[in-house]
Amino acid sequence: MTKEDSQIDSQVIPMKTPAYKFDSFCYANQNILYVNLIGPFLLPFCRFLYYLLKEKEKKIKESMKIMGLTESAYFASWLLHYLIYFTVMALVLTWILSNILTRSNLVIVFLHIWLYLMTLFSFAVFLSSLFKNAKVGLIVGIIWKFFENVLHDLVWANKTIISTDQMFWISSIPFINMAFSGDNILILEAAGSGV
Repeated sequence: MTKEDSQIDSQVIPMKTPAYKFDSFCYANQNILYVNLIGPFLLPFCRFLYYLLKEKEKKIKESMKIMGLTESAYFASWLLHYLIYFTVMALVLTWILSNILTRSNLVIVFLHIWLYLMTLFSFAVFLSSLFKNAKVGLIVGIIWKFFENVLHDLVWANKTIISTDQMFWISSIPFINMAFSGDNILILEAAGSGV
């Protein structure tokens, strides 16, 4: 074989590729959707915190203890009431999101929302142990939730310069964790895989 006899043959062969899918809604609403969906949960959080502190302020719990109420029955009543309330809220929100998150497992989405609501419950119980006055405790709770929202916006605006370790510790705040994990759910949904 000589140099003059050698040749290269080229061919064009069609190759099957999956159809291109781009969900612009999920990308456009990354920072907005989950923040707006979990914002209305501030009202039941404030209501629960206020009533818990009002009971403490009026010493209703102590009066009921004198009548024979146990500590476990007292907290079980609050937990059961808000467990049902938050479960219904999480189911409704999951149903609403089922139209948006069509590729995601709705059980995981439900657990994602429900667990966030349970952190609101535990945070309200924590705050009630710090304050005796219902109004002061409620104001501190609202300011803290506002601080979480501002911190989320600051982190979102500067997320390219925040280290992984800093992001880990910032994500220990439930609101920020919920918002960023919600953004990740939307990214996976837009990519076509879902959660």
